[in-house]
Amino acid sequence: MTLPRSKTPGQPGWPTQQSDAPPPEDPRSLMRGLVAGTAVLLIGVALAIVGPWSEQTGILITLLGWIVAVGFGAWAYRGRSPRVVTITRVALLLGIVSVIAAAALVFISLQVREILAGTVIFGTSGSDCTIEGEADSFITGESVYAVAHMRRVIETGEEITLLVSWDGQMMTEGSEVSPRDFDCLGSSLEPLEPGTYSVEVSVAGDFLAEGSFEVLPEGE
Repeated sequence: MTLPRSKTPGQPGWPTQQSDAPPPEDPRSLMRGLVAGTAVLLIGVALAIVGPWSEQTGILITLLGWIVAVGFGAWAYRGRSPRVVTITRVALLLGIVSVIAAAALVFISLQVREILAGTVIFGTSGSDCTIEGEADSFITGESVYAVAHMRRVIETGEEITLLVSWDGQMMTEGSEVSPRDFDCLGSSLEPLEPGTYSVEVSVAGDFLAEGSFEVLPEGE
C-alpha cells in the first residue's frame, strides 16, 4: 500500500496565486496604465465642461469618468498585447482632442459673451438663454422672444427691473428679486401692436441690458 506524501512544512494547501503585476519583460506597463487612465479622465472632464449640463450633472460625469479611468488604467497596466497598446493610443488621442475642443469652445463662448454683453436680442422663439429666428422686426400678431445678456452677473437677492416702452412711452414695468446668480435672462413677449419697442433691464438704476425692435402691420 502506497502511503500519501506528506506536505513540505510551510507549503500552502491551495493553488499557487497569480499576481496582477505586469510581466517583468514589460517595464512600460505602468506608464501605459497611467496614460490610459489619464486619457479617459480627460474625455470625462471635457464632456463635463462643454455639455449643456447642470452643475450637479457635470460633477457626476467627472466622478464617473474617474471611476472608468481607474478601471481602464488598471486594464492597460496588466495587458501587453498589441490590442491593448492600440486602444491606449486611441484613447490618448481622443483625450487630447477632447480637451483641445473643449478649450476652443470655452474660448469662443467667452468671446461671444463679451460681444453680446449689455444687449437684448429678439427672435421668433427660444428657451432660457437660447434664441431662434433672430430678428429686429416682426409682424403684428407674431410672438417675440427676448434674451437679455447682462453686463455683469446679477447676484442672488438683487432686485431686477424690466421696462418695456412702446414708441417712447412706458408700456409695462415689473420688478423681481433674483432667486439665483445669472448673467442672461430669457422671456416671451405677447403679440404686440405695430410700433417701435424697447426693452431695458436694470438693477438699482444701473442699466445692464437694452435693445429695441419693430412690429410692422400685416402686409408690409
